[in-house]
Amino acid sequence: MKKLTSLILSVFMLLSLTLFASGCSDSGPVFTSSDSEIAASSLKKDKVGAYRFRYNCDAAGYYDLTVEGRSGNTPMVKIGGKFFTGLDLKDGSATTTIWLDKGSNSISVGEIISGEQDFEPSSFKITQSTHKICMILAPHEDDEVLGYAGIIQQIVERGDIVKVVLLTNGDYFGAYLAPIRIKESIDALSHLGVSQKDVIVLGYGDLLLETFFGTKETKKVQAAKSGKTETSANPDIGSYEYHYLNTRKHAEFTSVNFKNDLYDVIRTYRPEEIYTTHDQEWHPDHKAAYYLADEAINSVMKKYDYHPVLNRTVIHGEELTWPDRLKMNADGTYVPEAFTNPFPSGKKPFEWDQVTKVKLTDEQIRNKYDAIKEFVTQNDGGEGFSGNSEGNYAFVKTEEFYIPRQY
Repeated sequence: MKKLTSLILSVFMLLSLTLFASGCSDSGPVFTSSDSEIAASSLKKDKVGAYRFRYNCDAAGYYDLTVEGRSGNTPMVKIGGKFFTGLDLKDGSATTTIWLDKGSNSISVGEIISGEQDFEPSSFKITQSTHKICMILAPHEDDEVLGYAGIIQQIVERGDIVKVVLLTNGDYFGAYLAPIRIKESIDALSHLGVSQKDVIVLGYGDLLLETFFGTKETKKVQAAKSGKTETSANPDIGSYEYHYLNTRKHAEFTSVNFKNDLYDVIRTYRPEEIYTTHDQEWHPDHKAAYYLADEAINSVMKKYDYHPVLNRTVIHGEELTWPDRLKMNADGTYVPEAFTNPFPSGKKPFEWDQVTKVKLTDEQIRNKYDAIKEFVTQNDGGEGFSGNSEGNYAFVKTEEFYIPRQY
């Protein structure tokens, strides 16, 4: 009986080792910090045409991944199996700042977002980075510019990276608007030094964030006002939603899908600073954006040593006339002023005298004005709804403000 038991255990262990080896066979070779440069010839393509390897880090932190090679398309970088960025290799080299955890990290480079596979790398190099990643969580396309255009420019100017996450697709007044509004955000952000590769589209339905946060029916498919029930972006300009880049499938509008996507975004990028909207705003998407961000951060903190700063600004104050409208001179020039308290009545506990205020330069103000111009659908309106150009340009101020929360 003992011999039979021993034989069964031996067979079980052999099968387990075989299964483990086969399960890890596509993870690629393992490199360490002493192997900062990796020749592509030492790696094999996987079934999707990517080069995959594991990298062991002595310490968690931001690292610069430099890829040498050429591609007429946009090869993807994935960290831990999740999309991180697309690479522009037209000049033969591209560098992106990534977050790596202490210990083993799975890195994949080369899967093509769309088109034929033509990625021809020569080497991959990983070095410690002097940059950090900051993230804007925008409930809608334009909130990132109205609230944080100046701060975005200052982050870019100091040499750090800004990732802008568009939580919804802007489809409230019609499904046809979704790709248009996404393009408007991409065009607006280009005035601020943010490239399309740093714009992450979650692509969920406009006005569904409150439902995603509060519902107990986490797997129930919610329909947006436009009738849409799954995520989208703008493939005509090479913009694909985050879930699709990870799975090649559009995500249904469910709470669990949204929360998983947001968790993965924060876990993968590990932004040191996060900027979003305020939980006291009247707009349900803006309130929920803060609560969803807080929930996702806490979920990441349960598994990782992660302590970001979450900053809130206000887009919708208690009066529709806030902020004060931008004053224009007769010659068409404008005269920006400072923000006033968005909640002057005191009915809500808002400590205006304790907010962090950031002064903007004349150039940063001008760039913000030019960025707001790109939101044509929101400024001039469109089929079935009115625009709000005066309300949008009212955010052209001498400063921006936020309330920080350190985790």
